[in-house]
Amino acid sequence: MNIGDNNALIVDAMAILQALKGKWKTFGEFADSIFHYLVKLARECKANRLDFVADRKEKCLLITSGTTQTEHVSTREVPQLECDHEEADTRLLLHYKAAALSHQRIIIKSPDTDVFVLFIAMQKTIGKELLMTTGTGNKFRLIDISSILNVLDEELCACLPGFHGFSGCDSTSAFLGKGKVKPWKALQMNPRFMEIFSQLGRSAEVSDELVVSLGTFVCLLYGEHVLMSADTSFLSQASIPTMFFLQIVTAFGNTLKEQTFKHSRGIGAY
Repeated sequence: MNIGDNNALIVDAMAILQALKGKWKTFGEFADSIFHYLVKLARECKANRLDFVADRKEKCLLITSGTTQTEHVSTREVPQLECDHEEADTRLLLHYKAAALSHQRIIIKSPDTDVFVLFIAMQKTIGKELLMTTGTGNKFRLIDISSILNVLDEELCACLPGFHGFSGCDSTSAFLGKGKVKPWKALQMNPRFMEIFSQLGRSAEVSDELVVSLGTFVCLLYGEHVLMSADTSFLSQASIPTMFFLQIVTAFGNTLKEQTFKHSRGIGAY
């Protein structure tokens, strides 16, 4: 794939830690290795902007090299890129939004599925061409996020963060024995749940009605087919297994509220 010139490169710090191999005697040697790797990566990606994004809540610094040999490297704070997010997953979105102001093509370096899902959901909101690199050596892949969006339904893309967070991600557990395939098939067979999963993240509050709808989805995963009708309430139809799973989803509610809001709308506060 021809990636062109003058790209912006945004690097998940975890991707660097996974790619680097070596034995360093001092922290200085380790820092030098990271720096040289980043420079090499920027050249390969033909990038004239490089954002290095880590999990910690540190100040964001802009480092600019001099235009001549006599000019020193300058450093200044960039408060617009500071936030209180704990993980780099959603911080990457903020840097993507900022880079889109000056670059037509942005390349993300990250091994994280959470990041992949978030960028699929948010690419059309920001609008600039987006590529994602992951893996090393024979497992290296360059993924064109923009092309994926041309294939997937827009409603499906919008529901992916909520679906991913609910069915199991870095910070939420998956349902026992179901993995990702069974929930994904259930979603495809029941497209009405796309709108339900899209609601996760619109607000920090999860309504009782939404919890009941999610409970219905959980029951489908375990073979309990429950349908709602206009003249009969859900609870009056619910069998004992259904009620049991509703209790599980309700107990899961506090974690659901926090994690799906973070994963679905990491960029919404900016």
